[in-house]
Amino acid sequence: MNVPSAPIARLRRRSLGFSLVEVVLAVGIAALGIITVLGLIPHGLEISRKTGNEMASHRIASVLFAEYQAGDWNDLGSGTFTETRYFDSDGVEILTSSSNFEGRLAYVAEATIPSQGEALPSNAGGSSAQSPYLRRVIVQVANTTDKGFNFPSVGSSSSSGSAANTPNIDVYSQLIAKYH
Repeated sequence: MNVPSAPIARLRRRSLGFSLVEVVLAVGIAALGIITVLGLIPHGLEISRKTGNEMASHRIASVLFAEYQAGDWNDLGSGTFTETRYFDSDGVEILTSSSNFEGRLAYVAEATIPSQGEALPSNAGGSSAQSPYLRRVIVQVANTTDKGFNFPSVGSSSSSGSAANTPNIDVYSQLIAKYH
């Protein structure tokens, strides 16, 4: 009968599994990695939500700029033109008469076109003039479900109400020109 010697038997027993120190280190490293990943999930979700809001806000402003540029110049009138429009969470316009308006409302946009034309750069003589064929469109977009939301006046940095319940307002500005 062949009986292994004591040192060989001890080596076999050691090679059959991991030591307690190795297991504790492996579990600690795995736990650290898992906790780090779980800690990043809320941050990633917040960034995703903000990105979605910015994309919808930008889409709304782009649509309004395109409509005013393509529209009839005479519809804007000679005074300051202001219009409020309503949009759903995807940035698609909804009418106040549509079904479930209150449930779908996610963004309120206000477009303002000041009465005066834009000043052109001065010429060689040093004089500058307002162009009757160039107007600035200012679009403010608020992520709010309040149909009666009051935007701050254009150029103002504050709005009514406390900062805690005031939605973020994105402001966009673009020049439009009248085609002859």
